[in-house]
Amino acid sequence: MSLQHVFTIMRTRGFISEISEDLPVQIMGHALKVINVKTDFLVYKPDPIETHLEDEGRTLISSVPNLPKKVYIKLDDFKPPEQWDEIYEKGDAEDLKKAGIGRYVITFMLASEY
Repeated sequence: MSLQHVFTIMRTRGFISEISEDLPVQIMGHALKVINVKTDFLVYKPDPIETHLEDEGRTLISSVPNLPKKVYIKLDDFKPPEQWDEIYEKGDAEDLKKAGIGRYVITFMLASEY
């Protein structure tokens, strides 16, 4: 399932401020190509390693040259917005609606922020 055009992107303060140069663009470009509802967690390490899957395909581990710190990318599925009132507590459903997010949220963060 392609997530293109059906997700909201969130970037943490650490990801924005501590990953410099062209690395965020490189990481985000690759992540948006490989993340999906089955492989919903990505780990980018600074050390050279062979890209592989763990956790029965749920987690993709890869490396990015010159990356100063380990980066995590997480896909959250909040279910279709029209179901939120049924599956979330009233206040939570209202907060999600006010936030203006879609069903899927992809968060780019430093491992230390997880």
